[in-house]
Amino acid sequence: TSPPPAWEWSVDAPETVAPDTTFDIAITAENVGDGPGTFRGAVNFSYPLYMPKGLDIALDAGQSGTESVEASTEDADPGQEIEYGIRTPAGEGSVSVTIEADASGNESA
Repeated sequence: TSPPPAWEWSVDAPETVAPDTTFDIAITAENVGDGPGTFRGAVNFSYPLYMPKGLDIALDAGQSGTESVEASTEDADPGQEIEYGIRTPAGEGSVSVTIEADASGNESA
């Protein structure tokens, strides 16, 4: 049998995003164990509906890799903060993104 993998990971996303756009939430994993393995996790979306998006990053011992999950700000209100939860067997975390205010000055009637 091979030695087991062990994981360190981080998440990165922009602090602010424009309304009605898409952006990436990047999960970076490093295999700090002695054997190969696959880092698995999910980004949990709470807006506009709850929906998890899974990810798998296959890594040999000592390797690191990044996988991006696409998110959308469609129909989000300017100034709204959206939180994304990340769940992995190696721990949980979250990242928040704030929708930028409309700089055009146009008002909708």
